[in-house]
Amino acid sequence: MPATYKDIQKNTGALAKRETFTGNSLRAEWTTMRPEAGRLSEAEFQTLQLDWLDAVDAALPMYVVYSYVTPIAWAIKGKSAYCVTEKFSATTTRGQSAVRQWIDYTLTV
Repeated sequence: MPATYKDIQKNTGALAKRETFTGNSLRAEWTTMRPEAGRLSEAEFQTLQLDWLDAVDAALPMYVVYSYVTPIAWAIKGKSAYCVTEKFSATTTRGQSAVRQWIDYTLTV
């Protein structure tokens, strides 16, 4: 059964626990592979690439939250989480709100 917003939100949800999950439009995973750009702007994708290179240099996986195929947030263990500022669909905006709550609760992973 897909994860719901209740399953992933707040300080007790899958985002705060940095758990891998799959929902209807959101999913999250730990990865050592560079995420694809999806619908990110060039500037946001460059931020993602630089953070991914930091993770590679530190030999750490990156926790990436996707809305459909677009990475909308990510974090490296021990560093601050990042949520993109771009706006996409209403569904993605809802996902970004959940991510921002996670970032508010846990400034680092």
